[in-house]
Amino acid sequence: MTSGLALSEDGVAEAWAASGIRSIAVPIYGAQASQHDGVVRVPAFDRLVAGLDAAHGAGITVHTHTLALAETLPGL
Repeated sequence: MTSGLALSEDGVAEAWAASGIRSIAVPIYGAQASQHDGVVRVPAFDRLVAGLDAAHGAGITVHTHTLALAETLPGL
């Protein structure tokens, strides 16, 4: 499992794919930045989405998982 943030940096997703990584699991805590970032307590949603896009573009299968928390449930 990874937070996915490193994948948003140039070349990281491609390097992971070249090293043999074929799939990753990433937690996402809400459909909106305010929900996700509220749970992780840092502004990370936009970087996460960019990382997921990069991983997908590099041929890495992305598995997401979401916890239904009281503060995020209304937006899920």
